[in-house]
Amino acid sequence: LGCLAYWLDAYVLWRVGFAIPSVIFVIVALCSACADAVRPQGEWGRLARQIDRLWGTGALIMVAIINAVSWLSFLAVLTAIVSSLFWLYQSRKVSTWAPDQPWVYVLVHSTWHVWGAVSIVIVTSAVHGGSS
Repeated sequence: LGCLAYWLDAYVLWRVGFAIPSVIFVIVALCSACADAVRPQGEWGRLARQIDRLWGTGALIMVAIINAVSWLSFLAVLTAIVSSLFWLYQSRKVSTWAPDQPWVYVLVHSTWHVWGAVSIVIVTSAVHGGSS
């Protein structure tokens, strides 16, 4: 359910006047839910994960551009993205050292989604908060 945290990004982007990026984060939430929660097997699973990564990467680049209105704001959004990628890296490590405990992976991987979404919400609100 952590991937649904991207709805927070969609809401904040909508509130500060970025309608299309808001819709993109709704799509990211849906793609992430399909790739992580539904977890289709075989070719469909690989395709779902590739689509999720493509939309997610595009959304991260887009939000970095939207929030890069100054060097300080660019550093803030870059810090938010890098700090969330730390949790993605940790979830990948967990899947190798605790393969028989999938709940540990789910917990750490959900942290990646929630931390990433909330950190982007904080930066976007700080940078564009006066716009709403």
